[in-house]
Amino acid sequence: MPLWDLLPWSRARRAEGALAASLYEPLSGEEERLLEDMLRRDPAFRREAAELRALREMPFLAPPEFTGDLLPAVRAALEKAPAPRRAWAVRPAFAAAATLAVLAAAAYLAAGPPAAGPPPAGNRAADTAPSPVLAALEKARASLERRDFAGAMALLNGALEGSPRDPAAGRAQALLADMEYAHLQRYPQAHAAYSRLRERYPDAFTTDPVSIERFNLLDEARAFGYAPLRALDFAREHRADALPHLERVIAQHPGTMLAAAAVGQIIHPSGNAAGHDPASAVLALEEARGRCTEPAAVAQLNLALGGLYCDGLHDEDHARDLFLQAASGGAPAVSAKAQEALARLER
Repeated sequence: MPLWDLLPWSRARRAEGALAASLYEPLSGEEERLLEDMLRRDPAFRREAAELRALREMPFLAPPEFTGDLLPAVRAALEKAPAPRRAWAVRPAFAAAATLAVLAAAAYLAAGPPAAGPPPAGNRAADTAPSPVLAALEKARASLERRDFAGAMALLNGALEGSPRDPAAGRAQALLADMEYAHLQRYPQAHAAYSRLRERYPDAFTTDPVSIERFNLLDEARAFGYAPLRALDFAREHRADALPHLERVIAQHPGTMLAAAAVGQIIHPSGNAAGHDPASAVLALEEARGRCTEPAAVAQLNLALGGLYCDGLHDEDHARDLFLQAASGGAPAVSAKAQEALARLER
């Protein structure tokens, strides 16, 4: 008997992943049986399935086919541009939108709470005073080590309810959001938790890039019932067969953070971006690009490869060629980013 049949919570989450993946690719027999059993038993799950399948049929999920060639127009525009003035010593990294989004998305999708480092300098003085929320944070982290998520959340919610203006309240809300996103993968609840962090504790939100990126990613996924994020989770659990699922997410959401997250997952299948090596990332993306058939996905991979070749391998000629290919790949959002990268490259 599979382990998830013995653990209802794990079983339900796996069924949600199978449901999202079924929107993109056929499932295995075992996954089909799990999905059918959940649909038969759980009315709420049936409603969710009906909503997601209705979203799949909406026309905005199918990007229009592009048959033109933008390369001549892009090259002509670059030829008419003023001669570039090179300032190599102070030149900013131009491909951050392509490279950092890919690498950051992989790190932000990784399961597990962020490392508990020293508190920000602005909070140290406040933390010296007695703080019920800070005490709850310490106990909650101990509960997390035991994987007692319910206990940790009860501690933090109780502390925030009693002391919403505590100097450590923003950190407590951020940890609540992290648990919902990375550990429980309850994306509607995670979106609500990051929204509360953004609205009630703006200082904690705006100084935490992880929270900002996750909020934006969840905000994009909300329009699709969070199905793309569940499809990414499903692909992470089925690494051997992940590429078709990731390709469909990229092709249906080109130029978005969702696509960047899927590209990041191709580079780091486990979601752990530690020890990033640009050469290894390039090899992973080039191998995936050779297997992709969706033009929008190929364009997105060319955009990411261009950023890696420029910023990671310092090969501007190869980067330029990749950006030109991305610009004519048929995905308007990707084309716009590629042309912006080309323009910055020529400065």
